[in-house]
Amino acid sequence: MTRARTLGEPTDCSATLQSRLYGLHDSLGLQRARQRSIGARALGLCPVESAAVQLSFDRRTELRRRLDPVVDRAARSFGPGALTRAALLARAG
Repeated sequence: MTRARTLGEPTDCSATLQSRLYGLHDSLGLQRARQRSIGARALGLCPVESAAVQLSFDRRTELRRRLDPVVDRAARSFGPGALTRAALLARAG
């Protein structure tokens, strides 16, 4: 089974891509189906400097967009996983 979606505008925001992927998965309607693997690929990539930026008045969107370069710099300096979102951490209990 293959599904594809195209973004309406360029993005360098991982939260936007994550949201789109979750939506695509949900649209499959696989409530209890066993899945062997799920893959995603990005096509038509270009340097971020050459893409137009759509201004947003949504504060959360802007904060998420600003966070990605910080996480990337930390990963280059300290290795993958140096920073992560708190929501992704296992809850201690």
